[in-house]
Amino acid sequence: MMATGPLWCAAFSTVFLKETVPRHSWVASLICTGFVGLIYAGSMDAQGTHILGTAVALLVPMALGGYWVLCKSSPAHDMVPALALSGLIGPLLSLVVIFGDAGGGDGGRGLHSSTFQLNLSRV
Repeated sequence: MMATGPLWCAAFSTVFLKETVPRHSWVASLICTGFVGLIYAGSMDAQGTHILGTAVALLVPMALGGYWVLCKSSPAHDMVPALALSGLIGPLLSLVVIFGDAGGGDGGRGLHSSTFQLNLSRV
């Protein structure tokens, strides 16, 4: 998923900073994104139960591309506080996904299964 980061950076730069991205950059980014899509398409099952996890994983390179564009848009501003805040928000969201109700209705196979609790208790 991280390989899609340059694509998001190019897209956000084009939209928000009105920059022109060279054609070869678009082609390379789209090729990489296509192969990432092929890799993740193989992990999907018939019910599409991995779609939520894949969508959340896609948010990471999108956020990184947004961060790069934000840093480029105002180089005079110190972005360390924003980076520190993101270092706090990410783990907190992860804890919500791990310990919270992730939609339920999974028949006991999801985050609240006894296998997950046993593995967590060993850590």
